[in-house]
Amino acid sequence: MTVQRTEALGSETYLTVTLDDVSNGETTGDTTENHQLLVRLDGTKEKVPQVGDKLTLGMRVEHVHLFDPETDVALGSTCFAKGI
Repeated sequence: MTVQRTEALGSETYLTVTLDDVSNGETTGDTTENHQLLVRLDGTKEKVPQVGDKLTLGMRVEHVHLFDPETDVALGSTCFAKGI
């Protein structure tokens, strides 16, 4: 993942990241919504990632929120149970 934008908001920082092409580790160059993630970080971290930084992120699925890109409707936690 490559950081495209950072926004520090006091107690937390939001990052817009684009997914890298996993086949060769280079960015796809496509910044459509299908290839971007919005990441919220605890604002107390010592080093906040900067634009252009490459990241490897881990996440706890119980803290992931997914939205339908066409309707902006939040997808329920049943998506994880069904493997969607």
